[in-house]
Amino acid sequence: MHCYLGIDIGTTAVKAAAIGLDGSLLKSSEVMIETIRPRPGWSEQNPGAWVEAAHFCIAKIAEGLPARLNNVLAIGFSGQMHGLIALGADNCPLRNAILWNDDRALAEAEYLNRAAPDLGATLGVPATPSFLAPKWMWLAKHEPEVAARTSKIVFPKDYVRMMFTGDISTDVVDASGGWLLDQTTRSWSDRALGLCNLSANLLPKLYESTTVVGTVSPSASARFSLPQGVPVVAGAGDAAAGCVGLRMVRPGQGFINLGTSAQIFITSDRHEPSPAEMIHSFSHALPERWFRMAALLNGASTLGWLASILSETPAKLASEAASAWSAETPLFLPYLSGERTPHNDPHARGVFFGLSSANERADLAAATLDGVALALRDAFEALARSGSVSSVMGATGGGTRDKFWLSLIASSLNLPIEVYGDAASGAAVGAALLARAASFPLDDLPPLSVSDRIEPNPEMSEILNDRYSRFTKLYATTATNRADSSR
Repeated sequence: MHCYLGIDIGTTAVKAAAIGLDGSLLKSSEVMIETIRPRPGWSEQNPGAWVEAAHFCIAKIAEGLPARLNNVLAIGFSGQMHGLIALGADNCPLRNAILWNDDRALAEAEYLNRAAPDLGATLGVPATPSFLAPKWMWLAKHEPEVAARTSKIVFPKDYVRMMFTGDISTDVVDASGGWLLDQTTRSWSDRALGLCNLSANLLPKLYESTTVVGTVSPSASARFSLPQGVPVVAGAGDAAAGCVGLRMVRPGQGFINLGTSAQIFITSDRHEPSPAEMIHSFSHALPERWFRMAALLNGASTLGWLASILSETPAKLASEAASAWSAETPLFLPYLSGERTPHNDPHARGVFFGLSSANERADLAAATLDGVALALRDAFEALARSGSVSSVMGATGGGTRDKFWLSLIASSLNLPIEVYGDAASGAAVGAALLARAASFPLDDLPPLSVSDRIEPNPEMSEILNDRYSRFTKLYATTATNRADSSR
C-alpha cells in the first residue's frame, strides 16, 4: 500500500501524481492557477497560490488513495523553470514571482550577451529575458528596495518544496535555467555571478535531482495531511522531469512537450553546447546526463489565447480545426510571447496571414495548430543542425490530448510520434520517479507502453513542406519590417 508522490508547479496548473512501487500511475489531480499581467510583456504569479493548489491536489489524491498517502515513501517536485522568487529574512516572498514568459529584463539579457559573448557555451545557451540572472539585474535596478531586503532567491518548485521541508535548495536542472550554472562542472559559475553582481550567498544550496534534501516537517504534516518525516528529494525543472516521466533517460532518446510553452528534448551523455542555434544544453535530472533542448515560448497557450478571445473551449476549437485544415488555411506565426529557438527574438509577435472574408473561427483554430506545428519544425531543424536527433519522438503535455494536433506535428517533422498513457501528467510522474530514484535506479523500470503511435501523413507532409517554406519567409519579412520601423 506504499506510493511515491510527485508535485509539478506548472504555469497554468499545479498537478500531483501518486505512483506505485513499480512506477505505475495510481492517481493524478490538477488545479488551474492564475497569471497576473501588470503590464504588457510582464508575467507574474502569487507563490502562495502554488502552495494552496498543491494542497488541493494532494487532498484530491487522498480522497481516492487515503491508505496510500498515509504510506508515502518519498516526495519529489518539478516546476516551471527560470522564475524568480525573492525571499525576505523570514523566507516569505517580497513580491510576486516573475515568470519565465516575462520579457521585462530584455535590456539586461542583451547586456550579458554583449559583455560575455562566449559565456553561453559554458552556461548552456545565450542569455534571454526568461532567465533568472537578467531578472535579478532588472530587480536590482528597478526595485532596489526589494533587492536590498532579499535574503534568498529561489525557483518556483523550490519555494513550494520549502513549504514542505523548510530547506532552501535547488537542483542542477533548475539552476541551469538561471543562466548561472557551469554545465561542465555542474556548479555555480563565479563569472556569471560577477557579471550579474549577484552574491552566491543569495543562491540556494545546489544538489543533483535525486538527492534527499529534507523531510516533511511537523507543520507541513499537519497542513498537507502527509506523514511527518517523509524524505523529499530536490526534484527537477519541468522539462527534465517530463523526460524522466516518459523514462527517456538514455542518450539519444527524445520527446516533445506540448504544454503552455513547447520543447523538443534529446538526452545526452555529455554537454554539447550550440549557442548559435539557441539550443539549450543543460544538466539533466540524473547524474552524468545532460540534454539538448529546443525551447519554444508558445505552445498550447496559443490555442488557449484564441479560445479566450472566442469564448470557447480549446478542445472544441481543436475539434473544429481538424475539419477545417487544408493547404488554403491561413498562415499563423505563433509568437505571442516572442520566441526563443531558433530566433532568440523577444520582439517577435503573432501574425495571421492570408485571411479573407470567407474564413471562419475554425480556420483560425486550424491556423493556430498549424502554426505551432511549423514552429516546432523550425526548432527541430535547428536541433538537427546542432547534433543527432531521435528517429521517433515521444510526446507529453496537455496538448497531446488532441490527436489531430499530433498528426500535424508528426507530418511537419516527418517523424512518428509515440504517446504514452497519462502523458499529460508527465512532469508530475517524473517528479515522483525522481523520489523513487533516491532508492532505486530508473533502469529497473520497464519502458512505458505506447497508447498511440502517430505516423506522418504523406499528403499532409507535402502540404506542410510548402507551408513551412512560406512560414519561414513570413517570419523573415515581419522581422525585417520591425527592424525598418524601429529606425
